[in-house]
Amino acid sequence: RRALEYINSPEQFLAEEVKEWFEKRATIKTDLSTISLKLNELPIRTLVNSLLFIFRQTILAKLGVKSYFTEKCLALVDPENKISLETMLAKVEYLLRALSDTELYLNKRLFIHSILTRCLSQD
Repeated sequence: RRALEYINSPEQFLAEEVKEWFEKRATIKTDLSTISLKLNELPIRTLVNSLLFIFRQTILAKLGVKSYFTEKCLALVDPENKISLETMLAKVEYLLRALSDTELYLNKRLFIHSILTRCLSQD
């Protein structure tokens, strides 16, 4: 079912707010509070799933697998191709753990802020 949804409308797996964050992240690194406030409007699962989608597509691009989004996502996450595959896999593992913790968060904005901080890091 999910595969058919992806085929029919692949853009639904990439929340516009998350895409915008990646496109502007060079200028917002110093203003993470503002962007976390904006992303606070998204359901937390949508945010994490969008990040997972982007990082998964970036990993596929690094492995040479082509899809509709691989080049687009690689340009969003790692345009200069400097982030190692191991780092990308660690980010996906972190996001999967975060996804399981979405039911437990007490402060949504703090939770989003920590996710964004981890996703911005190059290590």
